[in-house]
Amino acid sequence: MDGLKNQQTAPTLVKLILQTAILDSADRIEFSLTGCSPEAEFRVSCLSKGKIHDFMPPPSHLFDPVIVTLCNYASVPYYAKGPVKGRLETKSPDSSWRFESEDLKKSVVLSKT
Repeated sequence: MDGLKNQQTAPTLVKLILQTAILDSADRIEFSLTGCSPEAEFRVSCLSKGKIHDFMPPPSHLFDPVIVTLCNYASVPYYAKGPVKGRLETKSPDSSWRFESEDLKKSVVLSKT
């Protein structure tokens, strides 16, 4: 049941982060997992107006569902190995982001285009 709850929570969290970043005129958003399990920390940060702003860290168990959601939005296969690139679009407000990752198990960077 927890897996289903995480799958439902992840899209909401991604939409909230994107909306906040867009309203703050962010140029870049980074989703990363630092450290080793089980002490790994899920970090979300935005670069806006030359300053890095960290969101309150989400629970680390949401990292994979959030990355799967981002991959789905960017039409990137989640199980891809090595570097991946894609494009993510939002509506209301309209925005376009370049999706990049060297390792989907560790981080994803969205850069505004």
